[in-house]
Amino acid sequence: MGGTQIHDLNPGIAENGLFWTAVVPAASVQVNLAAGTAVVALNDFHLKDYTDVVNGFLGGGPQPVPATLSFKVQWTCTTATPAFNNPGQRFRGTFKLGSAQMEWSARIGDREFRSRPLTTSSSDFAELGHEENGSFY
Repeated sequence: MGGTQIHDLNPGIAENGLFWTAVVPAASVQVNLAAGTAVVALNDFHLKDYTDVVNGFLGGGPQPVPATLSFKVQWTCTTATPAFNNPGQRFRGTFKLGSAQMEWSARIGDREFRSRPLTTSSSDFAELGHEENGSFY
């Protein structure tokens, strides 16, 4: 690892201070917990390239450049784990283990970046589940 960061794509910082987070259309998310499958896919999602994380947080660097991002993440998780319930921490859930794959592309100005196809990706760990915590416990 190491090197100099040259791109930092993110949707910016909301007025309430929330960062690296965006609301996506409900149609972009498909989940079937019973089957252990899920897909999240976005096409041409608009965000900005802040060049590096410091400029993304604090500004003062180069002006952000408009960018678009497209991606697809696909989970296949069919190995059930025991249900979890911890009343002391107000957390419970049911989860399944498996694998996930991803492909993505981005356009920044006149430059385009693209990963290899979804079928060539792999994961060391993936999990799908349903949890309840805090006031939802």
